[in-house]
Amino acid sequence: MKKLPVKYHANKKAWMTTDIFTAFLSSLDASMGAQGRKILLFVDNCAAHPKDTTFLRNVKVVQYPANCTSVLQPLDLGIIKSFKQLYRKRLMQTAVCALDAGKDVNMKIDVLQAIHFTVAAWRHVSQPTVLNCFHKGGYGCELRTEADSNVSVDEHDGFHEDWNRFGAVKDVVKFGDYAAVDSELAKYMRSRHD
Repeated sequence: MKKLPVKYHANKKAWMTTDIFTAFLSSLDASMGAQGRKILLFVDNCAAHPKDTTFLRNVKVVQYPANCTSVLQPLDLGIIKSFKQLYRKRLMQTAVCALDAGKDVNMKIDVLQAIHFTVAAWRHVSQPTVLNCFHKGGYGCELRTEADSNVSVDEHDGFHEDWNRFGAVKDVVKFGDYAAVDSELAKYMRSRHD
């Protein structure tokens, strides 16, 4: 690929590494410097996050205390849920289009398609959702709207009719249950050194 809409790294284990995360931080720092901005970046205590970030000039990294991310981290307070709903909505829309075209709905999604679905889903996570999730974490963000951070799927775009039509093929499953199918899976594994 000559150009992707994201920065892409890979390794054999498909895990975040300190080298990859450090490269991300350096890139983010340079980008913020070019924009004349200084930012605060909160991270959890993942072993891949470097302990020493003194090389950064425009980004200050603050690590959450252990075992607090579920109460403090805006990503865990609704942003990830919103993103997953939007991503899985895109998957279902693709399946419905295939069904309408008479194609096999048991299609395979390759990495490039997944990347494009990811970018599209992230672009549709709303600003009110992000602000509300920061507010839930106690950051004192001023809410500009009363939008519910748990609602990501537009009720008026015809998707629910497509979902119900597609869901009739098998046992009918609520979209919220489908979108949360992996909510109980471990997010990452701790190393023996944590």
